[in-house]
Amino acid sequence: FFASLERLQSILTQFHCFGDLGNNILMNPLGGSETGSISMSCHILDTMRGTPASGMKIFLEYKNEDNQWTPIHDGETNEDGRVKDFPSDLQSGTYRMTFYTKEYFQSIKVDKYFYPVVNMTFITTPGEHFHIPLLISPFGYTTYR
Repeated sequence: FFASLERLQSILTQFHCFGDLGNNILMNPLGGSETGSISMSCHILDTMRGTPASGMKIFLEYKNEDNQWTPIHDGETNEDGRVKDFPSDLQSGTYRMTFYTKEYFQSIKVDKYFYPVVNMTFITTPGEHFHIPLLISPFGYTTYR
């Protein structure tokens, strides 16, 4: 049985969409607990260059019971375009993630761009993992669930 778990963990960590989450998925397949917790990951790809968007700053907020946005996390993508250091105690609810695209484009010497920031507001449900992808270029972006 344990050999099978080790093999599955090895396979899961090879998929880019799981990153380092393979072990967490094995230990808790739903990505959260019965109390409403969730897990989150983020990956940003620069479709103009065909590379990960490394060095892009992000800001994560949670909409609290008073309908106010509460800061949760300041982050930056690594060389693979991923944010890997989200808090582990996230709760289900409504989130807003801001991507600072202006600073990113300026850092790679792109002078003309249309979106200085991208804001995504999304709803999470208890016990799930939420992967937030962003495909960005100077004049467009897309995301999906």
